[in-house]
Amino acid sequence: MALAGAVMFASGGILTLVAMRLPHPEGMSSATQVLTSSIAIASGALMAAAGRWLPLWAFHVLLQFGNVLVAWGIYAADDFQLSRVFALLYLWGALYASYFFSRRMMLLHMGSGALSYAAVAWLRFENLDWIAEWFVVVGSFVVAGFVVNWMTQRIHSLARTDPLTNLANRRTLEQELARELGRAERDQRPMSILLVDLDNLKCINDAHGHGAGDTLLKSAGAAWKERLRAGDLLARYGGDEFAAILPDCSLHDATLVAERLRSAVSDGYSCSVGIALWNGHETGDELLRRADRALYEAKRLGRNRVVAAPLAPLMPEIGTPDPVVGM
Repeated sequence: MALAGAVMFASGGILTLVAMRLPHPEGMSSATQVLTSSIAIASGALMAAAGRWLPLWAFHVLLQFGNVLVAWGIYAADDFQLSRVFALLYLWGALYASYFFSRRMMLLHMGSGALSYAAVAWLRFENLDWIAEWFVVVGSFVVAGFVVNWMTQRIHSLARTDPLTNLANRRTLEQELARELGRAERDQRPMSILLVDLDNLKCINDAHGHGAGDTLLKSAGAAWKERLRAGDLLARYGGDEFAAILPDCSLHDATLVAERLRSAVSDGYSCSVGIALWNGHETGDELLRRADRALYEAKRLGRNRVVAAPLAPLMPEIGTPDPVVGM
């Protein structure tokens, strides 16, 4: 967000300064355009240097500040035909809001730009000839903004979703796991993770074809999702493995959830589950590795069972006691 904002502000200022060196109508106020362009370039430099530390609300404020600079440029123009040069810059803010913000915030920023454009045109020009052009310009950036927002949401959804099961994918799991670990540490609450493996999926694929295996993956994922809470996250971890993040969930409660998932697989199929309770110190990768070792133990013991890993010590090389097994 900071980099895109910096490029947008700086480019707008630079383009305007370059336009001042090209043939242009006499009504263009050189002093005003140099001032607004310099402010825009300085704002871009500030965003490039300090943007990573800015809170989200600051980007909303900066976008509105950009609208003020554009409105200032329009007001400095002597006629409305000249003002259209600066009105095009409203499109930049609309596209920025469409890409980075929610649809609601996008509409708020678009509405602010449209109102500021109308207000400065109404104050600056004596007749209402500007209304038709205002309508076309505003309508154009609204349509473009909606297209960008829809495409962005679609791309984000595809990037976060497993195409076969429509569950979260591994990348989303890792991102959400990092977020939930931070929340668990802040709130001092337990958090567990499950790794679920469909037993003998390779044999099913070999005997009945990959279509049968895909059908089982989809049906099992849908059945497991129904047995989780709204705040839990179920993801396809890879191949025949799934993972579930269980916030505010003790080892005992996680074991009950795992048994519900195991019993949800029917028609002669089964699954194995490994559980790990966060020990308050380990990273997401370390937590997943413990769950994976528990899952491996469940398969080693004969599959179709639940194994809960013991809490990890602070130093992994110390070793761990025997896992807790349930069936």
